[in-house]
Amino acid sequence: MPEDREPLQTEEVVQMLNLAGECALVHDESKTELYVFTDRFHPREPWLIKFSSDQLPEAAILRQALALGFQLRGHQDARGSHHDLYRNCMGVRAAATKALDLMRLLPGVSGDAWLWVTIYEPDQRGEMPEKPKPWPPSA
Repeated sequence: MPEDREPLQTEEVVQMLNLAGECALVHDESKTELYVFTDRFHPREPWLIKFSSDQLPEAAILRQALALGFQLRGHQDARGSHHDLYRNCMGVRAAATKALDLMRLLPGVSGDAWLWVTIYEPDQRGEMPEKPKPWPPSA
């Protein structure tokens, strides 16, 4: 993707973050989810992007995520080990573009994949809408 172009669906993510202060990006085919929400503990960079998995990301994905400014952390709980790719961002547009860039790096999610931009809480989402047609949209 050229540097001067924003990822597909940037405006949609920005609108959701401005409206709700948080959102989830969901890829239906791979069942991958990524979250963006406000982080009150980091007022200088108040938007937190987080992707969690029970497996370490592949080395190539990890390198690309690190190049985008994401960090990797692991933690253990009653369900087992989990690994997070996460980063904080200053502005809502920066958070939206970084979230979309990371999401489209993940296994099973293509660079032009349609993502459901929805509310953060899974039990409040309702039914996933149909993918817009045509997708991806023509320039």
